[in-house]
Order: sequence, then structure tokens, then C-alpha cells
Amino acid sequence: MLLSSSPHARREATLRRTGSPRSWRVPPALFRSPNAPETLEGERILGEFPGHAGLLLWQCYRDVRLWEGTPPELRAGLFHRPDPGQLRELMEAARLNPGTLRAIRTLHASLRRSEDDDGSIVSAALTIAAAAERVGAPATAVAYTQLASAAVPSAPGPAFAVGRVAVRLGHHAVAETWLRRAISLARRSREWDCQGAALIELGRLREKTGLPREARTEYWRAFRLARRRGLHAMDGPAVSGLLRIALLEGDDVAAELYAKSALRLHGRNHPDRGSVLLDVAEVELRRSRHRRATVLLEEALRTRTEPFDQVRALTMLVRAAGGDGNRAAVQKAWHRATGLIDAFGSGGAGARLLLGLARAGAEVLEDTQADVAAYRALLRATAARDPALVDECSAFLSRTRLPRSDDPGQATAAPSPGHEDAASSAETARILCDAASLRGTRRYP
Repeated sequence: MLLSSSPHARREATLRRTGSPRSWRVPPALFRSPNAPETLEGERILGEFPGHAGLLLWQCYRDVRLWEGTPPELRAGLFHRPDPGQLRELMEAARLNPGTLRAIRTLHASLRRSEDDDGSIVSAALTIAAAAERVGAPATAVAYTQLASAAVPSAPGPAFAVGRVAVRLGHHAVAETWLRRAISLARRSREWDCQGAALIELGRLREKTGLPREARTEYWRAFRLARRRGLHAMDGPAVSGLLRIALLEGDDVAAELYAKSALRLHGRNHPDRGSVLLDVAEVELRRSRHRRATVLLEEALRTRTEPFDQVRALTMLVRAAGGDGNRAAVQKAWHRATGLIDAFGSGGAGARLLLGLARAGAEVLEDTQADVAAYRALLRATAARDPALVDECSAFLSRTRLPRSDDPGQATAAPSPGHEDAASSAETARILCDAASLRGTRRYP
């Protein structure tokens, strides 16, 4: 009869085999997006860089992939030294920036070795990936970041870099596998900083893809890791993520607790303080503390925030000023917001910002301005052919109006075109008919 080994014996065997007291399973990662299959490996590089530049980048990518997939003992004679004149002519015709060309030369030189002892492949591949991301070539950026990770498959840092770039570029399926791999590798090698950063990035991915419960789990894991390992830099992102999820789920009690910690962890000079101030101001608005929200929003507008966050702050300032009864401040914030939204162009992003501003106007009973903003959003959504956004705009325009305190009376429905002037009525009818045809129905006359 065979006797099973004791837990202590199994632990000692794992420690001798892996050097770690626990045998962590490292999940594999995707090199290709399942939603966008390739006929030829790396073919999207050719699409993003037409001509000689694409050919040079694609050949280099394929050579490094072949080198990484070959056993080390067989790599020495895999590649021969290329013709210097031919390579120089191709590089001159490619017209890439000098840093990218130096990185390509480094990769060509590294292919004649059996190991990447000095990390030159990782460094060169990440350089090319960063340059590709700057010029708007997402497939090339992800491909070369994957090369860096494949060169050192046991290192969590490059795997996390792949996941972070893929999240930023919208390759969600690829990003999830690489982030999970980075978490497992970091846990096995006890690189707690990398593990915490990957958990937070995975939480943001879950949040972006509409999975708040899963996002809360990842943020909570990051928060516990930060407290257990003394990772003070991870406390702030984890708590601010938990705050956003609490607001999304309508848990105002938890949101208020997280808001206090988030403000403390993001001091005056913190680069993310502006976005945190917006979330804390949302907590104050839900608690009807409008003056406190106004103070936070004015501070957020003074920080260096992106145009999207500035519009969001001004939209919230409309709500705060309206709740405080300051109509002059409402109009000032409204005009600043519409000016910034116009800079977004006529696409779907500007339409969503206009609809958000319209909802803020309706909340403070500025229905006329809210309707104008909603009509403009509907026009942009129709032009962008976004049926979901068209339905949101149409539903908002058909809402029931609430009476203002200075105009008591019964609540009213949306005004009919007959109450507008002729030109406005014709334009409104045209917009609504276009929106209905986009949905495939003629809901409006």
C-alpha cells in the first residue's frame, strides 16, 4: 500500500524544485486577439506602417519571434550576419526615427547570440513599442511589447507592460491574459510592487468592460496587498478604484468612507488628485452638500486635468450651483462646458458629453438649455450612427418636465414642435426622423 506524503514533505519538495514555498500556476497569455485573427503573423504591422518601414519592422518582428521560439542550444547558427549595405539601404528608405533604427540594429545583433544576457532584446523591443504607440500604431506597440516579455518569460515586469499597453489600446482579451500572467509571475518571484500594479490595472480593465463586481475584487486584493506589504504607492489607486465602484453601484455609505481616505492619500501635489476630487465631489452632491462640492470642483478645475475631466467638472458644477440656487454660476459653468465640448468635434464622444450636460441642466430645472444640448447630442449621435446613444437622447427628450420653484404648476411633457418657431421645428423633426430611420423604425412623424 502506497502511503501519501505529509503536507510538510510536499512543502519541502516544492521548495527544492521551485525555490518558492508555494508552486504558483502561471497562466499562458494570448499573442493574438481572438476577435481579430491574422492570416499572416504580424500582418497588422504592415498595415500600420506601409512601405519600407512596415517591411523592416515586420521582418525584425518575425526574426525575433523565431529566435525566441527556438531552444537556446540551437540559436547560435539560426541567423547569419545580414548584408550591411542592403540593411542600411532599407533603413534609410524606411524613414523611421533614429531611436527606432538603433533598436532595430540592436535586435539584429542580438539574434546571433544564444541568450539575452544583458537584456538588450527587452530594452530594444520596448523602445520600438513606445515609438509605435506615440505615432498611433497599436498593433505594432502590442507586438513588440510581447517580444520583450517572451525574451524573459519568467519576469513579471515585461508581462505587465504588455497588459498595460493592451488595456490602453483597447485590446481587452489580450490584456486580461497578460495581466493575470504578470500577477502570477510577480507573486512567485515576490515582486510585490509589480503584483499590486497589475491588480490595479486588471481592476481598471474590469471597470472599463462593465464588470463592477469583478473590478471591486481586484481593487480590494490590491488594497490588502498594499497594506500587508507596505506598498504605500498602491494605497491611493486601490482606494480611488473602490470609490468609483461604490459610486457606480449606488453604495453612498461606502463611497463616503472611501472618499475620506482617497483625499488623504492623494495630497495637494499628487498627479491624480484632479480625478479623485471629481469622485469626492460626486459623493458630496449625492449628500446634497452643494457648497462643499463647489469648493472641490473649483480646485479640480485649477489642476492639470484632461479636457474630458474638465467638461465633467463643469457639468458637476452646474449641478452644484443649481442645488445652491446660484443661477449665475450655473450659466457661467454651462457656457464654459459647451465651449470645451465643441472642441471634441462632431463624433460620439462630444455627443455623450452634451447628453451628460443636458441631464445636469434638467436636474437643476434648466429645461430649455437642457433640450438644446440634448438636440445637439442627438444630431451628433445620428451623424456618428450610434443607435444606443440615439435612443438615450430620444428618451431624454421625451421625459416629463418638473416645474421650477419660480414657476409653480403641473409637470409637463416634452414640448411639441408646434410650440417652437418654424425653422426650429423643421430641424427638430428632421433630426428625429433621421434618428428613427437609424433604428430601423419610423417612430416620429
